[in-house]
Amino acid sequence: MIIVKKALFASLIFLASFAGAEQASSKDSKSLLKKALAPPHVAYQGHLSVTQWNGKTTKAEEIGVRFSPPHFYRWEFLKPDGGLDRVVVSDGEQEQIHLPKQKKILTGSAAKSSAKQISSVQEWDLLLKNYDILLAGAGVVADSDPAREYEETRHKASALVRALELCPPQFSKAAS
Repeated sequence: MIIVKKALFASLIFLASFAGAEQASSKDSKSLLKKALAPPHVAYQGHLSVTQWNGKTTKAEEIGVRFSPPHFYRWEFLKPDGGLDRVVVSDGEQEQIHLPKQKKILTGSAAKSSAKQISSVQEWDLLLKNYDILLAGAGVVADSDPAREYEETRHKASALVRALELCPPQFSKAAS
């Protein structure tokens, strides 16, 4: 449970450090989490590292991600040497997987998410019941150095993370 709490907490630290959150409260952290979980309304691009475990074997991949609302995306999967392994492109209706080494393009219907088993309200209530949602932020102003603000936020939050690690099991939400 502590590991999951830290992961959720670390995500909020990252979001808060770039959102300019100066004073953290329970209400602020919940609204920030809701914004983070909402579908994106603007285009973005980024880099993702994915590690897959299968028994004693692991496989790590680096992925370049590009997204443009409402449904357009491009994922570039890189080989360990930085070369291109495969590219997945979708417009929300069709999806293509480009395999340069095999000189093939696979085309099919884009994956659609299935209906949820519980409502959004029930999902939110379950999240709040099982996780501590914490927020630490830094004040970002015109002459701020984003890297220093991020490190300051991590430093501020380290005491909270340590407290979660030391929390006796009877006080964790997993025990209730």
